Amino acid sequence: MYKHPGVYIEHVPSGVLAIEAASTSTAAFIGPVKRGPVGEPVFIANAGQFAQMFGTLEGAAGGIRDEGDTVDKFGHAIAAFYANGGTKAYVVRVAEGTVPSPLTSASTVIPNPETATLAFEVTAASEGAWANDIVVRLTTEDNGNPADLTLGYQLEVGLYQDGSFTALEVFSDLQMASTAAKSIVKVVNDNSTLITLKERTVGGGAGDVAAADLSSTAVKSGAIDTSLPLELVTAGGVPKPLDVTVGAQTAVTVNFTRNSADLKAIAATIQSTVRAGATAPDFTVRVITEGSDRKLLLFSGIRGAAGNVTLAGTGRTPLSLTNGTGATDVPYPPTTLTAGSQLIEGYFTGGADGVASPGSSAYDTVYTTLRDYRDVSIMLLPGLEWIEGGDNSKIENAITHAEFMQNRMVIV
Repeated sequence: MYKHPGVYIEHVPSGVLAIEAASTSTAAFIGPVKRGPVGEPVFIANAGQFAQMFGTLEGAAGGIRDEGDTVDKFGHAIAAFYANGGTKAYVVRVAEGTVPSPLTSASTVIPNPETATLAFEVTAASEGAWANDIVVRLTTEDNGNPADLTLGYQLEVGLYQDGSFTALEVFSDLQMASTAAKSIVKVVNDNSTLITLKERTVGGGAGDVAAADLSSTAVKSGAIDTSLPLELVTAGGVPKPLDVTVGAQTAVTVNFTRNSADLKAIAATIQSTVRAGATAPDFTVRVITEGSDRKLLLFSGIRGAAGNVTLAGTGRTPLSLTNGTGATDVPYPPTTLTAGSQLIEGYFTGGADGVASPGSSAYDTVYTTLRDYRDVSIMLLPGLEWIEGGDNSKIENAITHAEFMQNRMVIV
C-alpha cells in the first residue's frame, strides 16, 4: 500500500454519524396523546393544526384536553411552543395496549342500501376512545318518495351535541358501486381525516359481517311525533308521565312540571331522567328532522336487544303511550333507505386508549423512527419527569438517541 517512505494520512470510519448542519428550531413532541396515528411523526405548523389532528372532536381551543384537576401537559406544551415563536414541529403519539387495557379503534357497520348482501365497515382513522362519539349518517340526495337513487347519496360524519347533529365532514354525490367514479369507499378513503370505509360481504364466512351484527345497529328506539303540540301536563297541572324502558330494565317514569314547545328542553329532561334511573349512561334524546316532520328520538346507545327502547304512559297525547297516538317503538336507524326523508345512522363504539403510561419499549420504537428525521433539533417529552432513584429509562434512552444523532437536545 505504501510504496515510498514518508508521512501518510489515513481516514478510518468511526462508526458514528458525522456532525452536520441542521435546523435549531424544529421540535419533536413525543408522548401519549389521545388521538392520531401511533408512532408516526406528523408535521404541524401551528397549534390549530395540532387541535385539528390530535384534539377533541368538539374543537377545544388549541387541542388542549384538561380533565378536571388533570392538566393536559402535552397540549399546553404545544401551545407554549407556538406562543413563544416556535414554527415547526412533529407530534409523535406513543400508545400501547395490553390485555386488560387494549388499544383499539372505534367502528360501526352500516348496510348498503342497494343490496342486502353488502355492508360497509366504518373505522376511526386512529385508535382510541376519541372516536366513540362519532356518528355517520347516510341519506339520498333526492328527497322524493321513492327517491331517485341515480342522483346518489350523501354521507355525513359528525356527532350529537345538545341533542342536535353537527356534521364535521360531508361527502356528496356518492355511489354505492365500488367501480363508480364517485364510489363511496374511494371518496371517503381519499378525503376523510376521521374515518376509513371498507366494503364487506354480509354472511357467515371469514371476514364477513354477520346479518345479526348489522341489524343490531338498528335496535328499537322510541320515536315521538311532535307535529301536534305536546301536552305534558293536564289543564290542572297534573303531570302526564312518560314511561321509558331500556331493554329488560325497570321502566323510568319522566314527569314534566309544565307544558313547553321547546323540544330541546323536553329532550334534555327525558335524557337526564332516564340516565339517572336506568343503566344506560349513553342514553340520548335527539331532535330529528325528516323532511317536514320533527321527532324526538330516544336512543339507548346499547347495541342489540338490551338496547331496545319502549314507551308507555297515560293520557292520549302525542307524547303518550300507544302506537298510533304519537309515541312508537321503531327500529332506528333503519336498515333500508327507500326515501330521502329517511336516513341510516351508524354509531361508533369499541375505541380504547390502551395503558395510561406506555412502557419504555414504546418510546424506543419512536426514537428509532426519528433517526430518519434529520431536521429535528429538539426532543420534548411532555408529562415525563426525572424520578430520583426511580425508572428513568424513557428519558435516558432519549438522551442516548440524541447523543447518537449529534444534532439534537432533549427537554423534559
